Amino acid sequence: MEKYIINNKEQFEHYKSELMSSIAKAAEFGKFTLSSGKKSDFYVDCRQEILSGDTMDTLGWTIQAMDLPFFESVAGMSVGADPIVCAVAMVMHRNGLILRKEKKNHGKGKQYEGKIPLLKQTLLVDDVLTTGGALYKSYDILKDLNLEVNAVVVIVDREENNALVEVEKYIGCKVYPIMTKSELLRFKDRRK
Repeated sequence: MEKYIINNKEQFEHYKSELMSSIAKAAEFGKFTLSSGKKSDFYVDCRQEILSGDTMDTLGWTIQAMDLPFFESVAGMSVGADPIVCAVAMVMHRNGLILRKEKKNHGKGKQYEGKIPLLKQTLLVDDVLTTGGALYKSYDILKDLNLEVNAVVVIVDREENNALVEVEKYIGCKVYPIMTKSELLRFKDRRK
């Protein structure tokens, strides 16, 4: 009897579609100020959906199905990346690191939570890519910890400011968006 094996591309498309269904609910039009300080008529609050158990699980499996280089740890800036780090750590059994914008002024004064692994390969994650500000800061923190970022995953690439290309140049590795703003809007339109 033949075994049917779903390849990663088919698996990825399946999970991506499920994830888009959730993320589309968090996409809104209006007047918004983004974390970069930029004004926008479009906003997607990924955490609104990702913080549900089912969507967090789907997110972890979506990233697991992506064709990514090997990584031992997954890291990202708090608060946007927290559920992504947790989803990947749980589904893929990887070490998780939550990064802080500033070092703590008590305890050990760390700028991260989690264990520094022996292996240095790290997946850097964020929810939405607009200018790359959180990714730049995260990368600098990881570099100071002697960790090597070998891939970046974002849930939504807003396709603005040439950010994807600029982040790839700065960090020196590929950025893998799960979905683009264009894809998300087309998906949302089809659901009306």
